Amino acid sequence: MKNRLKTYSTTKQARICIILFLTSILSVSSELVFVESSQAAINNIVPTLIAQLFSENNINQSLPQSVVKAILKDLSRRQGISESKLNILSYRQRTWRNGCLEVAQPNEFCTQALVEGWQVLVSDGNQRWVYHTNSNGSSLRLANANISTNKQTTNLPTAVKDAVLETASKRLNLPTSQLVMMQVQQRTWRDGCLELAEKNQSCTTALVPGWRVIVGAPEQTLVYHLNQTGSIIKLNERASEINIANLPPTVADAVFKDALQRLGIKKSQLRIAKVQQITTDSCLNLPKQGEFCTQIAVKAWQVSVIGAKQRLVYHAHPDGKQVRLNVAASRMTLPSSVTRRVLRKARQVSGLPKKSWKIVKSQPQQWERKCEERQSCKPVKISGWKVVVANNTEELIFLSDRRGNLIQLANRSSGISRSNLPENIAEKILAQASQDSRLPISRLRVVEAKPQQWADSCLEINQNNPACNPEKVKGWRVTVSDGQNQWVYRVGEVVKIKLDPDYKSITNRRSIKSALIPSNQLPPPLQPGVIFRQIVSGGFAGRTEEIMLLNDGRLIRSGHSQDKVVRISSQQVRAFQQLLEDNSFAGLKNQSFPAPRGAADYLTYTLTSRDATVQYNQLSENVLPQNLQVVVKAWNDLIY
Repeated sequence: MKNRLKTYSTTKQARICIILFLTSILSVSSELVFVESSQAAINNIVPTLIAQLFSENNINQSLPQSVVKAILKDLSRRQGISESKLNILSYRQRTWRNGCLEVAQPNEFCTQALVEGWQVLVSDGNQRWVYHTNSNGSSLRLANANISTNKQTTNLPTAVKDAVLETASKRLNLPTSQLVMMQVQQRTWRDGCLELAEKNQSCTTALVPGWRVIVGAPEQTLVYHLNQTGSIIKLNERASEINIANLPPTVADAVFKDALQRLGIKKSQLRIAKVQQITTDSCLNLPKQGEFCTQIAVKAWQVSVIGAKQRLVYHAHPDGKQVRLNVAASRMTLPSSVTRRVLRKARQVSGLPKKSWKIVKSQPQQWERKCEERQSCKPVKISGWKVVVANNTEELIFLSDRRGNLIQLANRSSGISRSNLPENIAEKILAQASQDSRLPISRLRVVEAKPQQWADSCLEINQNNPACNPEKVKGWRVTVSDGQNQWVYRVGEVVKIKLDPDYKSITNRRSIKSALIPSNQLPPPLQPGVIFRQIVSGGFAGRTEEIMLLNDGRLIRSGHSQDKVVRISSQQVRAFQQLLEDNSFAGLKNQSFPAPRGAADYLTYTLTSRDATVQYNQLSENVLPQNLQVVVKAWNDLIY
């Protein structure tokens, strides 16, 4: 701190010396002869210097350490500059005319009480900033964005400058004419991530020459890290100041209201993290099922709020009357209390052990609790979760409130014709199929079950057997599959299970023959941190695209269209990994399912996990082995 005040202290001592010197001259003025104008000048200088000296430090009043710490911390956060590189150049006591310290935001209401405080000038050697604070630094305002003395701005290539301004323009939804290049600094970044690595991201350790650029907009500041050519531009969100003061209060209130209902926390635990103006259709680009949306351009807000380790992203109409949650852009995890109680409910509904059920999908959802039969009441809207659980034979869909105190079975559906096949019978059929196929039950699924009425007790097998009673037996015709092969069983209500002799081939007739991918055509193995990768190539336009799923939930798309990064929940990542295991993706190692002969201009998809690579094309997608079709569908659900 002594070093930071050194410049000012030296100036102060110099001023005292001047004052004492001039005062001594005046004290002996009777013995000296001066030109009248010179004496008048000295008479004016002395009181001015004295007044300036004492007005700036008000008779031994030094700048409180609490004010210094608050300013340096705030400026370091804004600019991304180490506090050790910042110095206090000067300060003076001030009495501010209002509670906003005379730095009011647009449409901000300021109390008219006088506030004792400080005006402080700070520098890092290249730039200067002016702060207004109260007496102890608990309230402070940056009075100016930047007084730049940096001489490197002109060195930024025009193409790089245009790229940065265009990036900022899209970010803030403002024309480039309203943006100002406030500061440009040449930097050598310590890694390939330009010192802005995301969680669990691996970065090369090579030094990268580049730039640090600050772009100013009305009441906002964006700090960017760039490489030398501007081909990589990354926003330093921590150092940026994206003002939310212009967010309409009605929008903020509507967003807070919905988020608080969903998360069940106090308002003090919730904060707005990011605000951006966007252009949407009449449905805010988030249509509901069956909703008609007009394609008119609607100015709207995208608001991100954080609370209880969850991140919710909303689209909101400027009047705040319509607010919709963007589930895909939000990061929300299912509370452990909901997980436990949904699995317990699945056990109660099915009669199967709790460990046989797994949660495969969950998402926030508002749903309507219906009244019980013969009960007169109004349906109640509940904010909570939609949770899908599955076992080897079916899926159950549950609706839950935020904490799992209220759970309702919404639908019993798996897209498979089950025809109310009892769970205990399904389990016995799978056990029989396991013996017949010599495969573990975990690899088998009931894919179809049709009700059937058999003509005799032998289920119409070996009807000449005298032991077969000619009586009608209700039951099912059940198909079991391991993804590649199928087994059909005749089942009676009394749990008589027989393999259907009329089903000649147990091989899935729709499957196509596979071939091994030549070793010289295999793609490179996955990089550390990557769980799954899809490479799309070919087609009429010669398309090439790569999509990678990282273990932290990021989906990185590059190649065909503009590079894009989205994030899925850790629960979705685990569910996809489990799905790969359940469907024996590793068993398809280096398998290729080629297109029919004579086909042309088709897309080829190459899927790679940590254990296997599989290749297929768009013409054969519908006739792939069923276990591979399950993987393909699950992957497409994640990325589209």
